[in-house]
Amino acid sequence: MGSGVKYYTSSTSSDIPPTPGIYSWLLPVHLFSEDLNGLIELVSLYQGYSTRHNPSLSSLKGEAEFKEPWAVFRLQGELARLGRHHENSFNQDLWSKLLEDADSRQKVKALLMHFSLFLPPLYVGKANDLSRRYHDHVSGRNSGFHTRFQDFQNLNDGPKLDVRDLVFSCIRIPTNLFPETEEGARFFEKILQHLAKPRFSEK
Repeated sequence: MGSGVKYYTSSTSSDIPPTPGIYSWLLPVHLFSEDLNGLIELVSLYQGYSTRHNPSLSSLKGEAEFKEPWAVFRLQGELARLGRHHENSFNQDLWSKLLEDADSRQKVKALLMHFSLFLPPLYVGKANDLSRRYHDHVSGRNSGFHTRFQDFQNLNDGPKLDVRDLVFSCIRIPTNLFPETEEGARFFEKILQHLAKPRFSEK
């Protein structure tokens, strides 16, 4: 795998290269809640963005058609949300014990942040200048992702995050791979979008 993939936070954003590439935004898994089920539910809010914004998914009867990112579903019958399948499946006592000790708590927080890299990306895009595009998304300039993410923040009850609080990851596109680097970036962006199915990207 090498060192081709780079990860940046707001504190290291000045190191993002002004070169063409593919990028993604990842949700940083902070210690949002000391209740483990609550923590997982909050992360699931982001990973299930489209579902949360499609009220028809909470209860459907008869015949209906609804869209998720990267897929369209047709229902014939009834669909109802039954609750969280992970409820009570974790050892909350062990979790709480780990958080009581200051040293263990720091190790848990560091481990959770590493978990961020295993989550599906929230958004995937391409850029001629990765550094400039990072700042576009953070500021909201020419960024549909910024708008969708902030609208989502206004609707959910969890901790409020800004785009600048997310993790920015990127891969440079080799300039000798395509005659036109823009063409190469667009080509690989589409591939990654269909592989990762990022929830905040538009099909």
